[in-house]
Amino acid sequence: LVGSRDWRVDWTAGSFLRQVSLQAADREREGAVARFQFSRAPIELTAKIVRNESRSACEPILDISFWRDRMQVDGEFHYSFSGPRPEFLLIDSRGWELDVDALSSQRYVRRASIDPTNPERWRLDLDPGLSEESLVLSFTLTRPMDRFGELSIPLPSPVASTVSAAIVSLRSTEDLEVLPRLSAVQGTIVPRPSQLPGEREGSAGVERPAATRPMGSASPSGGSGTISASLPADALIQWLRIQSLADVEALDCRVTVRPQRVDVASRVRVQIDDETAQVTQTLDYVVRYVPATGGLLALRREVVENGQLELRVDGQIIQTRPELNELEGIDPNWEVLRFDLPRPVTGAWRLEATFSLPIEQPIDGDSTTSGEIPLVIPLQAPDERALAWRSGVLRADAFLAIQPIGDLAREVEFDVPSDRIIVGSDDSWRIEDQGLSGDRREYRFIKIDRDAVRAVPFGLAVGQGSSTQAPRVLATWVQSLCAPEYRRDRVTMRIATSRPSIDLTLPSFVKLGTVAVDGVEQQGLADQLVNRRLTIVFAENVVRDEHTIELWYRYPRNRSFDRSLELDLPRVDQVDWIEQAYWEVVLPADEYVLLQPLGMVSENRTDWHWWGWTETPRLNTADLEDRLGIVHQRPLDGSFRHQLYASFGQEVTGRVWTARRWEVLVFGCALLFLLGTAAVVLRIQRRPIATLLASAIAFGLAATIQPAGQWIAQLALFVSVFVVLGAYLQWLWARPARRLVTRPATAVERSGARSRDQESHRSSPRRSLSGTDTAPAAPEEVRA
Repeated sequence: LVGSRDWRVDWTAGSFLRQVSLQAADREREGAVARFQFSRAPIELTAKIVRNESRSACEPILDISFWRDRMQVDGEFHYSFSGPRPEFLLIDSRGWELDVDALSSQRYVRRASIDPTNPERWRLDLDPGLSEESLVLSFTLTRPMDRFGELSIPLPSPVASTVSAAIVSLRSTEDLEVLPRLSAVQGTIVPRPSQLPGEREGSAGVERPAATRPMGSASPSGGSGTISASLPADALIQWLRIQSLADVEALDCRVTVRPQRVDVASRVRVQIDDETAQVTQTLDYVVRYVPATGGLLALRREVVENGQLELRVDGQIIQTRPELNELEGIDPNWEVLRFDLPRPVTGAWRLEATFSLPIEQPIDGDSTTSGEIPLVIPLQAPDERALAWRSGVLRADAFLAIQPIGDLAREVEFDVPSDRIIVGSDDSWRIEDQGLSGDRREYRFIKIDRDAVRAVPFGLAVGQGSSTQAPRVLATWVQSLCAPEYRRDRVTMRIATSRPSIDLTLPSFVKLGTVAVDGVEQQGLADQLVNRRLTIVFAENVVRDEHTIELWYRYPRNRSFDRSLELDLPRVDQVDWIEQAYWEVVLPADEYVLLQPLGMVSENRTDWHWWGWTETPRLNTADLEDRLGIVHQRPLDGSFRHQLYASFGQEVTGRVWTARRWEVLVFGCALLFLLGTAAVVLRIQRRPIATLLASAIAFGLAATIQPAGQWIAQLALFVSVFVVLGAYLQWLWARPARRLVTRPATAVERSGARSRDQESHRSSPRRSLSGTDTAPAAPEEVRA
């Protein structure tokens, strides 16, 4: 039985007729309805032919764009049909004007007109030869923006058998802000849909709507009113999902014009030569929403009058003029200048200010001069009447009509001669030495708090390029290798100095073995040690500010009975501060550190192994050699245990206490045994307060005295295992071999017991103390 697309066949089978499944060939045939089988004739099949109804489903997508002068709606309605193809489509315009030419230009639309039955609807007569099961209707609607604020935007809606939820996107130019007013019943704000109708499988040939196309592409209708072509690529897009366009005829939203926004990033570079500081400050402006025609700058009056101030915008010199405002009455040392731009500008542009200031130079190597670099501070326009920044450029309690812009001068670069150094005079700045570059030295000041900056304070002193400047110890690393018979120390120092030589004082009772300077071993230098003093002479052909010195010496003493190690660093003459010091203690495999050095920080991490906790250094020997910039030596074998500690300051000292493994086990277990015995004898468990106090003291000492407390805790866990095992063995030993089971006495037993009691009363002069004449239940022995 075969029908057609336009006609439906309803059938009723009679006698001897049975319906069977369609075959593969039947399914490929258009209009195949059913297949039957019969066993005898004649047969009867009643059929009724009914014309199919046309049904349509639509998925609407609307893209609404806003400019200052107009508003535009780009829409795409994705239709799919079942049954006969419709002769026309209806669209509810809801007040939008019909663009007949744009709609009629689409290939499947024969004519576009107003529906004669309802003037609010558009009627689109379709091509009679349309055979596709789906089509996309695209259109563009435009109207002028006559006002801003609360707006109600009509939403065109398709008239179809089924209308899905509408996807609506809102976008605007950068200077406009659009906030939709959508209730939860009407719809929700959603992220961009992962798959839109134009992106599904089987619709590769369907054009994508404006809301889904990348910025800058043409609209699907191909008309002149293109939304994406003129909007910026970073325009904000908001996605809405409206449940039913039949219930939401218009979208309420608030459209406002953003005020001008100006952001400024500042960079300052100061070059000091002789007694003059040349300051170059660049202000990178970013103007948004409203073009800028000029700006305001706050400067120190001395810079304006005597600093030879010069301003350039993108390399072009601009002129300034004084601006009268409240600033002069509050702080007479500051002056406000106004500058005009050659043309209105939006986006990014750069203002560069250069000026010079006199700088006082230090007299000798022990003196330091203080100075201050004032900054050029951009201000907002006075007509905005903004309150002053509380920690800002002027006074904290001043209410001004001007305000600083941006986060200024968080980093300042100084360029000084090699024989000068920059020191900080304010705790709110961190100084980073960038090193030498030829005959110049560079520093970087970094602001470490969020306070506003008016000026950059600094100090100027005689630097490492001068022979009168004292050396500095930048880093020190001491590796103490301990054996039962001796102790060997490897000391490495990184020293900053430009002197040709320095003097060292070695610790007492050491035997110097090897000396290396800048990675080169100095033969015979160890024999020149006089009264523990050693002079290190640097190579004449080496031009550098930093040198490395390596010393290898031994302590000739027996460690079999001495369980402590003391850190005693070589002293460099005229050095009273060590910026960083590492002490690496290398012990035999069966020796452990019990007490850490006071005043030093442990640089070890605690790792868990199957036998317990162990400490390993965060930096190995190779890492420390890299940090100090020395040549790698052959590493020690794995039979040694390493511990690392760090410190800094005027004098770095420390002492560690060690113990062998058997000493830890014996004395630790003995301590635990004594504590347990004392607890049993004193019956401390009967005194809860004393027990709690003793436990708190024990835990506090274990946490404070490290790593001895860690070892005691592990031993306590080890001893607890034996305590549990002993308790279990005691329970097994004390368990009885027999147990008594009682049962009620029988009548015969009670009678016999009563007769025996009577005989005992007659034979014995003493009376029974029991007030009853019944015998107790007789116990019965039962073997376990």
